[in-house]
Amino acid sequence: MRIHFLEEQLIRLNNGDTVFGSEELQVEVAQLRSALGERDQLLAEQDAAMNRATQAIDMLKEQLREAEQTRRSVLRTNDVEAVRAELESVVQKSTRRARELQDKHGYRGEVKGT
Repeated sequence: MRIHFLEEQLIRLNNGDTVFGSEELQVEVAQLRSALGERDQLLAEQDAAMNRATQAIDMLKEQLREAEQTRRSVLRTNDVEAVRAELESVVQKSTRRARELQDKHGYRGEVKGT
């Protein structure tokens, strides 16, 4: 707002109106414009950094989602493998028990299993 006031004062000065300290006004306007330019550049840099950070966060979210899917898949695979191992163990125990019973009762038929 200050820069606009000073610019108006300079315009009045250039139109022939008398304004005291016109050189001081020009210096102040130049300083304010410079400061405004620096702030604009700083804001542009911060905006670019914010955009890069947002992209990085989005990429990390996607990687997290993919990792979670992979983890679930591995858990399902591990669950299948655990069930398979448990079933094999049950079959082996059943086969041993069947052989024990055959031996105990003298049955000589074939026992299927591993």
